[in-house]
Amino acid sequence: MTSWPRLIEAAVDTIEAVLATMDAVMDSIEAQTALLSFDDVVGGLVTIPSEHKRVHDGWTFFVDRFLDEGAELGDDASMDLWVSVPAGVVPHMTWGFWSGGLAQSYVYENPTVSAEGTAVTRENRNRNSVNAAATIVKHTPTVSNAGTRLHGGTWHGSADIPGPEGPGDGGSRAAQELELKSGNTYLFRITARTASILAGSELNWYEE
Repeated sequence: MTSWPRLIEAAVDTIEAVLATMDAVMDSIEAQTALLSFDDVVGGLVTIPSEHKRVHDGWTFFVDRFLDEGAELGDDASMDLWVSVPAGVVPHMTWGFWSGGLAQSYVYENPTVSAEGTAVTRENRNRNSVNAAATIVKHTPTVSNAGTRLHGGTWHGSADIPGPEGPGDGGSRAAQELELKSGNTYLFRITARTASILAGSELNWYEE
Protein backbone atom coordinates (compact mmCIF):
# COMPACT_ATOMS: atom_id res chain seq x y z
CA MET A 1 0.00 0.00 0.00
CA THR A 2 1.29 3.42 -0.94
CA SER A 3 1.80 5.69 2.01
CA TRP A 4 0.18 9.12 2.23
CA PRO A 5 3.54 10.96 2.21
CA ARG A 6 4.44 9.30 -1.08
CA LEU A 7 1.05 10.17 -2.60
CA ILE A 8 1.45 13.76 -1.51
CA GLU A 9 5.01 13.85 -2.89
CA ALA A 10 3.81 12.49 -6.27
CA ALA A 11 1.00 15.05 -6.36
CA VAL A 12 3.45 17.87 -5.64
CA ASP A 13 5.75 16.62 -8.42
CA THR A 14 2.80 16.60 -10.86
CA ILE A 15 1.76 20.11 -9.87
CA GLU A 16 5.33 21.37 -10.27
CA ALA A 17 5.53 19.79 -13.73
CA VAL A 18 2.24 21.42 -14.74
CA LEU A 19 3.42 24.81 -13.45
CA ALA A 20 6.71 24.45 -15.35
CA THR A 21 4.76 23.71 -18.53
CA MET A 22 2.52 26.72 -17.92
CA ASP A 23 5.60 28.92 -17.41
CA ALA A 24 7.01 27.72 -20.74
CA VAL A 25 3.70 28.44 -22.47
CA MET A 26 3.52 31.94 -20.96
CA ASP A 27 7.12 32.64 -22.03
CA SER A 28 6.20 31.60 -25.58
CA ILE A 29 3.08 33.80 -25.56
CA GLU A 30 5.10 36.78 -24.29
CA ALA A 31 7.72 36.23 -27.00
CA GLN A 32 5.04 36.13 -29.70
CA THR A 33 3.23 39.15 -28.26
CA ALA A 34 6.48 41.12 -28.39
CA LEU A 35 6.35 40.77 -32.18
CA LEU A 36 2.87 42.36 -32.34
CA SER A 37 2.16 46.05 -32.76
CA PHE A 38 -0.43 47.87 -30.64
CA ASP A 39 -1.95 51.31 -31.10
CA ASP A 40 -0.59 53.85 -28.60
CA VAL A 41 -3.98 55.56 -28.09
CA VAL A 42 -6.60 52.80 -27.75
CA GLY A 43 -4.31 49.82 -27.28
CA GLY A 44 -5.82 47.90 -30.20
CA LEU A 45 -3.84 45.38 -32.21
CA VAL A 46 -2.47 46.86 -35.45
CA THR A 47 -3.04 44.63 -38.49
CA ILE A 48 -2.71 44.90 -42.27
CA PRO A 49 -4.95 43.43 -45.00
CA SER A 50 -3.92 40.02 -46.32
CA GLU A 51 -3.40 41.55 -49.80
CA HIS A 52 -0.87 43.96 -48.31
CA LYS A 53 0.96 41.13 -46.56
CA ARG A 54 1.22 39.22 -49.84
CA VAL A 55 3.00 42.22 -51.33
CA HIS A 56 5.42 42.16 -48.38
CA ASP A 57 5.93 38.43 -48.89
CA GLY A 58 6.80 39.00 -52.55
CA TRP A 59 4.01 36.94 -54.14
CA THR A 60 1.95 39.67 -55.83
CA PHE A 61 2.55 40.43 -59.51
CA PHE A 62 1.26 42.67 -62.29
CA VAL A 63 1.50 43.33 -66.01
CA ASP A 64 0.10 46.10 -68.15
CA ARG A 65 -0.11 46.87 -71.84
CA PHE A 66 -1.11 50.19 -73.38
CA LEU A 67 -1.20 51.01 -77.08
CA ASP A 68 1.00 53.89 -78.22
CA GLU A 69 -0.27 56.75 -80.33
CA GLY A 70 -0.20 55.62 -83.94
CA ALA A 71 -1.11 52.04 -82.99
CA GLU A 72 -4.82 52.67 -82.34
CA LEU A 73 -7.40 49.89 -82.65
CA GLY A 74 -9.69 49.96 -85.68
CA ASP A 75 -13.42 49.36 -85.40
CA ASP A 76 -14.07 45.78 -84.10
CA ALA A 77 -10.34 45.15 -83.66
CA SER A 78 -9.18 43.69 -80.33
CA MET A 79 -6.22 43.96 -78.01
CA ASP A 80 -5.64 40.63 -76.22
CA LEU A 81 -3.67 39.35 -73.26
CA TRP A 82 -3.27 35.55 -73.16
CA VAL A 83 -2.68 33.95 -69.75
CA SER A 84 -1.43 30.42 -69.10
CA VAL A 85 -1.63 28.90 -65.62
CA PRO A 86 0.90 26.11 -64.93
CA ALA A 87 -0.11 22.93 -63.14
CA GLY A 88 -0.03 23.31 -59.37
CA VAL A 89 -0.42 27.11 -59.45
CA VAL A 90 -3.60 29.01 -58.49
CA PRO A 91 -3.51 32.73 -59.40
CA HIS A 92 -6.06 35.06 -57.78
CA MET A 93 -6.44 37.75 -60.44
CA THR A 94 -8.10 41.11 -60.92
CA TRP A 95 -8.05 43.11 -64.16
CA GLY A 96 -8.64 46.56 -65.54
CA PHE A 97 -9.43 47.88 -69.04
CA TRP A 98 -9.21 51.43 -70.42
CA SER A 99 -10.10 52.94 -73.77
CA GLY A 100 -9.99 56.32 -75.47
CA GLY A 101 -13.27 55.64 -77.26
CA LEU A 102 -16.21 53.29 -77.39
CA ALA A 103 -15.10 49.71 -76.58
CA GLN A 104 -16.14 46.49 -74.82
CA SER A 105 -14.10 44.20 -72.56
CA TYR A 106 -14.26 40.42 -72.13
CA VAL A 107 -12.64 37.56 -70.20
CA TYR A 108 -12.60 34.04 -71.71
CA GLU A 109 -11.43 30.65 -70.47
CA ASN A 110 -9.47 28.12 -72.56
CA PRO A 111 -9.27 30.01 -75.87
CA THR A 112 -7.94 28.20 -78.94
CA VAL A 113 -4.79 29.86 -80.30
CA SER A 114 -2.44 28.94 -83.12
CA ALA A 115 0.25 31.25 -81.70
CA GLU A 116 0.54 32.34 -78.09
CA GLY A 117 1.94 35.78 -78.83
CA THR A 118 4.76 37.81 -77.32
CA ALA A 119 5.77 37.45 -73.68
CA VAL A 120 4.89 40.33 -71.36
CA THR A 121 7.27 41.15 -68.52
CA ARG A 122 5.71 40.17 -65.19
CA GLU A 123 6.66 42.53 -62.37
CA ASN A 124 6.77 41.79 -58.66
CA ARG A 125 5.00 44.46 -56.58
CA ASN A 126 7.66 44.06 -53.90
CA ARG A 127 10.71 45.50 -55.63
CA ASN A 128 12.95 43.98 -52.94
CA SER A 129 11.78 40.43 -53.71
CA VAL A 130 13.45 38.00 -56.10
CA ASN A 131 10.30 35.84 -56.38
CA ALA A 132 9.17 35.27 -59.97
CA ALA A 133 5.63 34.68 -61.18
CA ALA A 134 4.82 31.22 -62.47
CA THR A 135 1.77 32.45 -64.42
CA ILE A 136 2.62 33.25 -68.05
CA VAL A 137 1.24 36.34 -69.81
CA LYS A 138 1.59 37.11 -73.54
CA HIS A 139 0.12 39.76 -75.82
CA THR A 140 -1.25 39.60 -79.36
CA PRO A 141 -1.98 35.87 -79.59
CA THR A 142 -3.47 34.45 -82.80
CA VAL A 143 -6.96 33.43 -81.66
CA SER A 144 -9.22 31.10 -83.65
CA ASN A 145 -11.81 30.60 -80.91
CA ALA A 146 -12.12 32.86 -77.86
CA GLY A 147 -13.31 30.03 -75.60
CA THR A 148 -15.86 30.14 -72.78
CA ARG A 149 -16.91 33.66 -71.89
CA LEU A 150 -16.63 34.34 -68.16
CA HIS A 151 -17.10 38.09 -68.22
CA GLY A 152 -18.08 40.17 -71.17
CA GLY A 153 -19.76 43.04 -72.84
CA THR A 154 -18.78 45.78 -70.39
CA TRP A 155 -18.89 49.08 -72.27
CA HIS A 156 -16.18 51.71 -72.04
CA GLY A 157 -15.85 55.21 -73.43
CA SER A 158 -19.48 56.01 -74.31
CA ALA A 159 -20.48 59.65 -74.32
CA ASP A 160 -23.12 58.55 -71.82
CA ILE A 161 -20.49 56.96 -69.55
CA PRO A 162 -17.90 59.70 -68.83
CA GLY A 163 -14.44 58.44 -67.98
CA PRO A 164 -11.64 60.10 -66.00
CA GLU A 165 -10.77 62.36 -68.92
CA GLY A 166 -14.37 63.21 -69.78
CA PRO A 167 -16.92 61.80 -72.28
CA GLY A 168 -15.44 59.43 -74.81
CA ASP A 169 -12.83 58.09 -72.41
CA GLY A 170 -13.60 55.18 -70.09
CA GLY A 171 -12.31 52.35 -68.01
CA SER A 172 -13.20 49.74 -65.44
CA ARG A 173 -11.43 47.67 -62.83
CA ALA A 174 -12.75 44.39 -61.45
CA ALA A 175 -13.76 44.74 -57.80
CA GLN A 176 -13.64 40.97 -57.16
CA GLU A 177 -10.76 38.64 -57.94
CA LEU A 178 -11.09 35.70 -60.29
CA GLU A 179 -9.42 32.50 -59.03
CA LEU A 180 -7.94 31.01 -62.20
CA LYS A 181 -7.87 27.24 -62.62
CA SER A 182 -4.57 25.42 -62.58
CA GLY A 183 -3.64 24.11 -66.04
CA ASN A 184 -6.09 26.38 -67.93
CA THR A 185 -5.56 29.35 -70.24
CA TYR A 186 -7.42 32.66 -70.34
CA LEU A 187 -7.99 35.57 -72.71
CA PHE A 188 -8.42 39.15 -71.50
CA ARG A 189 -9.73 41.20 -74.43
CA ILE A 190 -10.79 44.76 -75.17
CA THR A 191 -12.55 45.33 -78.52
CA ALA A 192 -12.99 48.70 -80.19
CA ARG A 193 -16.54 49.64 -81.20
CA THR A 194 -15.50 52.70 -83.13
CA ALA A 195 -12.55 53.53 -85.36
CA SER A 196 -9.12 54.59 -84.16
CA ILE A 197 -9.03 54.34 -80.36
CA LEU A 198 -6.21 53.88 -77.87
CA ALA A 199 -6.66 51.13 -75.31
CA GLY A 200 -4.94 49.49 -72.38
CA SER A 201 -5.28 46.64 -69.91
CA GLU A 202 -3.73 45.61 -66.61
CA LEU A 203 -3.64 42.32 -64.69
CA ASN A 204 -2.88 42.01 -60.97
CA TRP A 205 -2.57 38.71 -59.11
CA TYR A 206 -1.05 36.69 -56.32
CA GLU A 207 -0.24 33.00 -56.53
CA GLU A 208 -0.83 29.98 -54.28
